[in-house]
Amino acid sequence: MRFVYYGAAVLLYVAALPFLVFLCFKSKYTFSIPARFFLKNNAPFEPNARMWFHACSLGEVRSLKPLVETFAPSDVRISVMTQTGFREAALLHTAVRYLPFEIFLPFWIRPQDVLVVMEAELWPLLFISAKAKGIRTVLLNARISDHSYASYAKFAWFYRWIFRYVDTVLAQSEEDKERLAFLGAKRISVVGNIKQYQRYGVTKVYDKPKNKRLIVIASTH
Repeated sequence: MRFVYYGAAVLLYVAALPFLVFLCFKSKYTFSIPARFFLKNNAPFEPNARMWFHACSLGEVRSLKPLVETFAPSDVRISVMTQTGFREAALLHTAVRYLPFEIFLPFWIRPQDVLVVMEAELWPLLFISAKAKGIRTVLLNARISDHSYASYAKFAWFYRWIFRYVDTVLAQSEEDKERLAFLGAKRISVVGNIKQYQRYGVTKVYDKPKNKRLIVIASTH
């Protein structure tokens, strides 16, 4: 199965090369696409860290911050997908890399103690390659939304293959636990949504306009 998947990923990569080159010139992808798909300035991590965290984007990196800060910076590695996620992770003063496209992972990954992957980043070759290097794998803050569950269920056979390489799953709710178990996850514990454990403080105070109606359009992401 892994060889079939790897071959399909290589074919997809070759077919997408012209589009990937085009994206390199878009400001949103100036650094992320060359790093992920061409390994530009994206050398492997130094080996033997205690924790390797993988978070896709800005919001996931922020939710990891309290956990990351419990370790010495030298004991942590963080991989991301997006440029905004990279900038946020860099503020944690630890080693940060863009996660390469899957075909590079068997050669790029170095031995670490534990790999912690956020939410639904279920990249098969990430988990397979990590296990091949002797890394313990954890899926953290795992959830399957109502909207996406039907799609996951249609390909349950595929996810059951992936979950063979996931040692521990930490789910957001009992419902998520049941859905993940159906998809083949083992050793599942419910820990809640770690994004709700963050402590927020006042960063800036604005004076409310007098005698005027005030409308606030805000986002937590």
